[in-house]
Amino acid sequence: MHHRSVSAVKRVEFVSYRLLCIVMSGRRCNVIVLNVRAPSEEKSDDSKDRLYKELEQVFDHFPQYHRNT
Repeated sequence: MHHRSVSAVKRVEFVSYRLLCIVMSGRRCNVIVLNVRAPSEEKSDDSKDRLYKELEQVFDHFPQYHRNT
């Protein structure tokens, strides 16, 4: 992260060792940055399913107006 962006960070959430969520204040609204380290193709389906469940929980946590769909 650029050193000038650090002051805009409002919250950092370590969801798991594969998922990090950063909430930053923007000009008009908050900006949500997700850093995801997905399992490789060789990993079990169970580990991939766990990651998708974690992502779903993170998305469900944020209000609808934060989502760009």
